[in-house]
Parts: sequence; structure tokens; C-alpha cells
Amino acid sequence: MNKIFDCLATIKKESKEKKVIVVGDYFLDKYIYISDKNTGVSIYSGNAAYVIDKTIYSPGAAGTVAKNLFNIGIGKIYALGFIGDDGDGYSLRKSLQNYSIITDALITLADRNTPCYTMIMRDFGNGYVEYGEASVQNYQLTSSQTEEELITKLGEMVENINPDAIVYLDQLDYENYGVVTRGMRHNIFKLKKKYPEILVYIDSRKFINDATSLSVRKCNNHEFERAYKITSEEIPFICKKISKGSNIPIIVTLGNKGTVISINGKANIVPCFPIEGRIDTRGAGDAFTTGYITSRLCGLGELESTIIGNAVATCCVSQIATTGHITIHDIEKVLCEKTKEEIYYEL
Repeated sequence: MNKIFDCLATIKKESKEKKVIVVGDYFLDKYIYISDKNTGVSIYSGNAAYVIDKTIYSPGAAGTVAKNLFNIGIGKIYALGFIGDDGDGYSLRKSLQNYSIITDALITLADRNTPCYTMIMRDFGNGYVEYGEASVQNYQLTSSQTEEELITKLGEMVENINPDAIVYLDQLDYENYGVVTRGMRHNIFKLKKKYPEILVYIDSRKFINDATSLSVRKCNNHEFERAYKITSEEIPFICKKISKGSNIPIIVTLGNKGTVISINGKANIVPCFPIEGRIDTRGAGDAFTTGYITSRLCGLGELESTIIGNAVATCCVSQIATTGHITIHDIEKVLCEKTKEEIYYEL
């Protein structure tokens, strides 16, 4: 058995004892299936009248990470965030609970809609394909009262639960419109100072440059370029520069080019795994986070954890029209016959 399979054996053995709090923007992923053979004509407008064959619900955004952590084997997962007082909120909470995710700290706000991505899957006669997407989002600032309530709840959870990791998922492009506000990001510094033993990780779409260096900072290449106003060619250099003097990594995923991980002024790139056939990149970054966090919590090193993260992301993009249902068995298939030396190199 090679080194990476030894790592998977460690994850199988250790993961069920771990506890993770996932803080962030919880969305409901909704897949609506329609087929043209059932489509009629509206008696009111004369336009097409579609018949919904089925609807599938799944936790999205921060919920995707929480769901994936459960599927890989993390013992206890706690959700912290907010949802609306509506049907989608009910469906999201129930969907999370179906994965044994503890939702006591998922607060309900009467003045918010539950964020939702709706994917329309249409069968023109040759099977379902993704036909379009609609979303429900809240274009309003998070109140200082809600921000303070969430920060207070997090502090209480950390004290009472004694988690092994806190994962922050910042899904939104607008600052202070979601759960991971500026105040929540700055609170990471206080938490990490008080609880240095906890693994703290933040993935932010737009504000990774405002996250403390005491946390593992992760984003994709486009988000990193936007945050630091650089070109793609400059990513390794900037990663080395801002990681200098710190043993806590900066991670930048590069799509099909792999992942850069930089620690204390040095950077490695871990290439992605080859994929044949169709791909669907929805949820790939969240899948990486799941693999990396689980591996780190089970005692794996930075490079091994990044390899596992890439493998989980590969599993995700290979599953079409879903954010992925990924198990250890799926990861084993991706990693077959690979060794650490074969799948990373220094920049």
C-alpha cells in the first residue's frame, strides 16, 4: 500500500472522532426536472406549460462543505449561519439534518429569504441536461444585531463543543451582506489567539486579503487575482511573499492546473488528477475544502492534505448536475496507484 492509501486508512480510523463548526452562507440547492414530452400549452397565456417531474434538494454553499464532511466521515458537524422564515428554509434545515448536521445555531430571520440556487434540468428527448439557473439572494446588509448574535453564538459553541476545526465559507461578492462579515472575519484573530489548537480555515470569494494570517486562507485563482489585483502569472510569487514568516498555508486552487500551497515563503503546486468525459465544476472548491480539512484533522501533512483535497475535487467534478456525493471509496478510485512524489513539485 502506498503512502497516500496509508493516509486514507488514517482518515477512516480518525475522522469519526472529529468535530467541525461550519460558519457561513447556507444555500439550498434545488434541482427541478422537466421533460418536453409532458409539456403542454397554458390556457391563460398560450405559452409553454411545463410539468415538474421531480425536485431534488441538497445543502448548498456552506451546506455543501458540511454535507461532504459527513459523507467522508467527520463525526460531528455544526452549522452556524442564517436562513429565512420560508419554505426553502424548512427544506434546507431538513436537508442538513438528513446528513446528521446539527442546526441549532442556524438562526431564522424574518426579514431574509433563504438563499437558493435553482438548477433547471430539461429533457428534450435524449435525457436531462442543465437548461438554466435561477437564484434567490439577499441584497441587503447584515444588521449589526445579527452579526453580534452570530459572533456570540460562535464563541459559546467553541467553548461548549471544543471543536477540532472551524471552517468559514464566504459565498457572497458583497461585503457584509452574508454571515462572514468584516466583523466575523476580524473575530477569527481573537478566536485563534484564545484557542490556538483549533484549525481555522477561511474560503472567501472576494475578501481573502482581509483574513488573518492565523487562519488557513483559501480561494481560487480568479478570486486571488481579484483580491490582490494581479495576473495569473503572479500568483506563485504573491503567495510566497504573503506567506513568508508564517507556517500557516495560503492555498489557491487553479482549476485543471492544480493547487498552489505556500508556507513560509515557499510554494508547491499539486497538479489535479486527469478526468475523462464530461465535467461539472459546481462545488469543486467546497469539495477541496472538505478533503483538506478532513486530512489535516486526521494528522496528515500539508502536501498530503492538498493531494486529498484535489482528489475530492476530482470526484466532485466527475459527478454531473450535483455538488457531489463523495465517499472514501470514491477518493480511493481517484488516488489509485499514485504516490506523493508523483503528484507535487516545488515552484
